[in-house]
Amino acid sequence: DIVDLYIKMLGYESGLIAGEAFNAGYQNSSIRELANTIKHEIEEHESFGEIDIVTTPSDDIRSYNISSDKIKHALGYVPEKTIENAVSDLCDAFHARRYTDPLANRIYYNIKQMQKISLA
Repeated sequence: DIVDLYIKMLGYESGLIAGEAFNAGYQNSSIRELANTIKHEIEEHESFGEIDIVTTPSDDIRSYNISSDKIKHALGYVPEKTIENAVSDLCDAFHARRYTDPLANRIYYNIKQMQKISLA
């Protein structure tokens, strides 16, 4: 969805988006909810059996809620895919071997890529 949004934004008049900040989220989920959703989707697509979610105590009390109402009203943008869709797509891509060495390949790491092209 975010790549589709970037492409759409290239076609917008600058007056609509210049100097603006937009949240483009679809689902407002906690980390625990995300973990459970991902766990469920992977268990549905893979044959690993049940996946354990391990949590560690933290004194981090941050909590964020986002609203994507602004981008919906200003640009008419509403994401089309869910977290479930994204996890399912990733599972399919891994099975099709569309990723080359995903744990070591620099192209999958923003900071490493930025360092390579001297942005960081």
